[in-house]
Amino acid sequence: MPRTAKELTDAYYAEWQTGSWKAGKVDLHLFDPVHFQFRGPIDHFDDRAAYANALMEKVGQHLDFGTIHHQFIDGNNVCTIYSFKVGEAEVPTAEWIVAADGYIKEITLMFDPRKLLG
Repeated sequence: MPRTAKELTDAYYAEWQTGSWKAGKVDLHLFDPVHFQFRGPIDHFDDRAAYANALMEKVGQHLDFGTIHHQFIDGNNVCTIYSFKVGEAEVPTAEWIVAADGYIKEITLMFDPRKLLG
């Protein structure tokens, strides 16, 4: 039986929290091989491999996972309110994940990028 949206989202965050992205490891099997889309304030990807590379090269090396404040689950949709760390600063973030058929299909990330660009 395919993993639920909540299970896929938890696995996605577990990789960040355990340091997999810093170690150059991202489980591509989390993301839909054909119809994957990421939209954020800085980058956009329509390919799971390109997104995984960005996680390892940009996110994993420069950001640390902060705290999950709350998750809202509605069928195939999971919205997570969390913060990530840039140095000592925490950046409030909302991430909307859509998963179906055992894959993460869409990720929409929302945060104020000024702490990353400044």
